Amino acid sequence: MAKKRQQDGFWSGLLVSLALSAEWSAPAWIALALHHWAGISLRWFWGLLGLWIFPLGLSSLSMAVMKRAIDAPEPERPNKNPYSVGASHAVREEGKNSRRADRDL
Repeated sequence: MAKKRQQDGFWSGLLVSLALSAEWSAPAWIALALHHWAGISLRWFWGLLGLWIFPLGLSSLSMAVMKRAIDAPEPERPNKNPYSVGASHAVREEGKNSRRADRDL
């Protein structure tokens, strides 16, 4: 089975934001109604619709970028703790070798 690529959630976040703030699109729909009844330009409708969608798109994009930054793996750092398992294992091996050298003398 092919591995599904994990999405960053931009489109789903944008759709949820648009759905939750649908009432803020009311001025654009009023401008569209005024275009049909009073003959005002459609530019008002598209401008107001853009003023509603653009900030939501920016916030969704920033959330997706932050999520991607949080999910990024950290680079491995060298272990500098002398009491950790790896360091103590090296010290034990050193001790064994020195005891063997003492026995050989």
